[in-house]
Amino acid sequence: MSLINYFNDQYSKYRIEAVDIIKKELKEQKRRHHNFNYASNKIISYFNNKVDKLIPPGNKQMTALLTVYTRRGEIYDDENLNLILDNEVYLKYNELNPDFSYKHFIDVLAKRESYFKTKNNFNNHKRVYEMMCQHNRFDGYENMEKFDIIRADQAVESLPIYRELRTLVYGDSLPAIKNDKTKFYSKENHFKIKEYYAEALKSKEVFDYLIQRDFLDADKNEYENFKNFINGNFSDKPKLYFKCYNKNIFLLINSLRNNFFDQLTYSWLLNKKLIIDKKGKPIKQASVSSSNSRSRDEEIDEITQFIDFVNKQANNLNKPNN
Repeated sequence: MSLINYFNDQYSKYRIEAVDIIKKELKEQKRRHHNFNYASNKIISYFNNKVDKLIPPGNKQMTALLTVYTRRGEIYDDENLNLILDNEVYLKYNELNPDFSYKHFIDVLAKRESYFKTKNNFNNHKRVYEMMCQHNRFDGYENMEKFDIIRADQAVESLPIYRELRTLVYGDSLPAIKNDKTKFYSKENHFKIKEYYAEALKSKEVFDYLIQRDFLDADKNEYENFKNFINGNFSDKPKLYFKCYNKNIFLLINSLRNNFFDQLTYSWLLNKKLIIDKKGKPIKQASVSSSNSRSRDEEIDEITQFIDFVNKQANNLNKPNN
């Protein structure tokens, strides 16, 4: 008997649970007058711990089943990923013959996946929830009647709820991207890096991290060029040469924009041909659109680890004794 419907039902149930946990925690941290950075780090840490404990590395049988499940993107198309539960994962379960039911594993997997993805979606759209905290209201918006965690992969600036909150909190909305002959290194196009993260993002440690994790090409990128890019200093037209796939580039730039900058415009970067793909060619809008599909868990997890790394660097650099 297929358990795909059961997985989907449990996933939905646990997603509602995760969204409720996030909302309650944001409200509680707001009540305690804690800043949003502290609150969001606390939420992400909570879900990371939960995910790790649901299927710990020491549980070899469940880990083996999870390993098979993570290969679904290699085997099935995006519309039928969970067919792997009725086939390869179930065959592996019968091979292992563990002391727990297959239905129990499906329940644990559904909770793990829903917690993992809801946490990542919260992390990728933190600017929305930061403004909700600033506005001190979590429900009743025209574009989000009931509090929810955004699931879209699209740029946060294009989301109606982001623009609504921007108007309510700051009295304005993002300006339309100008397609004129603005001077290449004009202040108008500065990324407006958040002061708290400025030193961390342009540090050698972050540059080395992106090299070591195969985001940036070690042979084509120089540290000084990277610093100029992060600073928005375009007098020398700095470019970033990537080693990863276009989808990962999109996720990385999106995470930078959502977490560390107030005005990092992806389409402007494409227009100026500042982002170079692994084939040595400037990325075009079409290739970004095709990359902006459902992201694999492992890819999103890599981005989350990067965000966590930058946060730790920033926290260390902003300690009172630094």
